[in-house]
Amino acid sequence: MAPALEIDIALPITPAATVPAAVDADSVSTTSLMPRATMRCLVQFQVFLVVFVELGSVFLEHEDAVDKATLFIGGSALQAAWICSIVVGKAFDKLYPPPEGEVGE
Repeated sequence: MAPALEIDIALPITPAATVPAAVDADSVSTTSLMPRATMRCLVQFQVFLVVFVELGSVFLEHEDAVDKATLFIGGSALQAAWICSIVVGKAFDKLYPPPEGEVGE
């Protein structure tokens, strides 16, 4: 029988004094972390991706029903995801209006 392989890994231990304290979520402004336009684009993209993947999977599971309903719903998962991302962008603008002097998109 082969001898057991023993590996000794030394993990660095950081003293508690050098570990940064937890950041209070209320004290951090999202505008200081990321520009507003970038945040809006990121939120829209995430909504687009989730809606597209979820609706696409539902459409794949129920292809016959989707084929029959296409005339009434008038579109695909791509169009629905695009519309949702536009609606979320408008809601983002209402919740987080641009600062004074910033030109809207």
